[in-house]
Amino acid sequence: MVLASSLLIVLVMPFAAHADKVKADRSGLWLGSWQVPVGAVTGLEMSNDHYDGYPVIDLALSDEGAAQFADLTRRGLGRPLPISVDGAVISAPVVREPITGGSVRISGFGSRKEAEAIAARLTQALQLPMRAD
Repeated sequence: MVLASSLLIVLVMPFAAHADKVKADRSGLWLGSWQVPVGAVTGLEMSNDHYDGYPVIDLALSDEGAAQFADLTRRGLGRPLPISVDGAVISAPVVREPITGGSVRISGFGSRKEAEAIAARLTQALQLPMRAD
């Protein structure tokens, strides 16, 4: 897992150890304790990583969303950041440094089909159109 200041790269796999940190009544997208409001994410795009060809999901954050995410990652240094959709943890990467660039990349999917399923859940939770390459 690699984290850069403008890009978050996450492994997507079951994280049972963090499942208890997400309440079943949490609908929508949650990054740790932040319920991502509609409008905080301005775009979602599925593509293939330029280096290894594996599927990735890129999220673009609004200025306000980027500021909130940067604050969240500053406060969470060295700790897992559960990413959940409708109460289900889809990933829990450890925050290595503040993520301040307003972009989030989710990678590490087992297959294109898995990435498409996660992208569809995110698209619905955030009420976004999804672009695919």
